[in-house]
Amino acid sequence: MLRTTLISTCLAAALFTFPAWADDEKPKSKPLSIGDQAPAVDIAHWIKGVEMDKKGAFEPVTEFGNDHVYVLEFWATWCGPCVAGMPHLSELQEKFHDDVTIIGVSDESLPKVINFLFQKYNDGKLHNERTEYTIATDPDKSVWDDYFYAAGQAGIPCAFIIGSDGYVEWIGHPMGMDIPLKEVVAGTWDRQAFKNEWNKEQKLEQEYMAIMKNIRKANAEKDWKTMLNEYDRLIELDPDNGFFVLEKFQVLLRDLNQPKKAYGLGIKLAEQHQDDAQLLNAMAWFIATEPGIEKRNLEFAQDIAHRACKLTDNEEAAILDTLARVYYEQGKLRQAIKWQKKAVEHAEEGMMADEIKATLAKYLDEAK
Repeated sequence: MLRTTLISTCLAAALFTFPAWADDEKPKSKPLSIGDQAPAVDIAHWIKGVEMDKKGAFEPVTEFGNDHVYVLEFWATWCGPCVAGMPHLSELQEKFHDDVTIIGVSDESLPKVINFLFQKYNDGKLHNERTEYTIATDPDKSVWDDYFYAAGQAGIPCAFIIGSDGYVEWIGHPMGMDIPLKEVVAGTWDRQAFKNEWNKEQKLEQEYMAIMKNIRKANAEKDWKTMLNEYDRLIELDPDNGFFVLEKFQVLLRDLNQPKKAYGLGIKLAEQHQDDAQLLNAMAWFIATEPGIEKRNLEFAQDIAHRACKLTDNEEAAILDTLARVYYEQGKLRQAIKWQKKAVEHAEEGMMADEIKATLAKYLDEAK
């Protein structure tokens, strides 16, 4: 199956995608934060939607201010969340068409972006139709360097709102900028209050990134003791994030072969997050399928998989597929077939659907 363990970075990828930059490769820039003067931009290629002069010719944007609000949105053609959010940016551009210019900046080649614009999305529309705002690309990464990396960002899409006075007002995921953008345009935005909150979040983010770096190193060295200690630090940093606890559970069960401790933690986690279908599903799938587990508590996996199905009204194909797999691992083939048929019924067309159908065929063949 096209499954991976749902660790925190995978969960975050539902909203953000992370460019593959090594720490020593990231461009070095003057730090940029809320309330700083927005640097001038030198974008290599303006592709569509740029402002026009009185003669109707394209006029590149090079600097900000002049009683006009700008949004710089950093994206890439390979970034699923970026592509999915394009209609939202188009809606905002239409809503604030007289006061705001939204500029999507890729760091890819001009031919690649143009080719992308004339490909169809899964709704049948060309990306060119889904992007009713300015699109540009800057392959030398100069604008990314001055904004995205200078602000310490790691995931895309990422948007910067630049106020009418030319100062950075807000930084974050484009799906969360509706209210800030409205208030910036209206002149009611409290920049200082957001900056105070931003600074706190950045400090936490730095701690998080340092811990994740330690976890990657410990994983590579199979230093499970250090890895557990680092997960405890993550849990202390963000106690409401059940996926950090899930990762600790995985290390205990798979890598350290401590099923008593692992399942004790897992049962508590399932109780605390009994309404989180995705977390319950991830834990059930891990227990049933992860290589290297010596003791699989399939009854527990069955219970939490059923709970996840119930929370999603038995309509989420991937979760139904998990429950079917748990039954299969228990040797309960009739139940596995029953739930796999439901998974097929609710699977949207695509590679995942093909694999769910292939799994059903496998179960049916074994039942002969």
